Amino acid sequence: MKKAMIYIPLLVLLLPPILLAEPVFHNSKAFIEASKNDKSVKKEMDDYLELTRKMLTDAELTDGLTYLRLSDCLAGHDDGEVLKSFRKAILQDIEENNMTTAYKDSQAIVLWWPMTMAMKVSAGETSREDVKKMFGCSSAHDTLIPKMTPSSAG
Repeated sequence: MKKAMIYIPLLVLLLPPILLAEPVFHNSKAFIEASKNDKSVKKEMDDYLELTRKMLTDAELTDGLTYLRLSDCLAGHDDGEVLKSFRKAILQDIEENNMTTAYKDSQAIVLWWPMTMAMKVSAGETSREDVKKMFGCSSAHDTLIPKMTPSSAG
């Protein structure tokens, strides 16, 4: 019996590491497929979902900006109902995948942007219009961060 106990830990050390499974977004994918929105809105939802998936494991600061821009795009459909319903499906998938903590961590990257820009507006380093453009849907797939101009409000 003792010999078997010695070999088991060695066997465990020799096994390849188990990779974490990618999160499965059944509810979100079903939401997109069932959506009666046109192809461009479905494309926005796909992009938003893929970015959410990426942010759960390997988020970069610019992902937070893209997330805000895509949110603005989706909020522009059906008075924001598309985004609200789609987020519910995503959150349900995140809970089912036991990734709530990772999701909350990824939201810190998202929140960094409006908090930082609010400080810049308060300090007169940029204008509200520039911030609106920066977070707007028209910039959703733009990876460049626009140059901020000092606020004339002082």
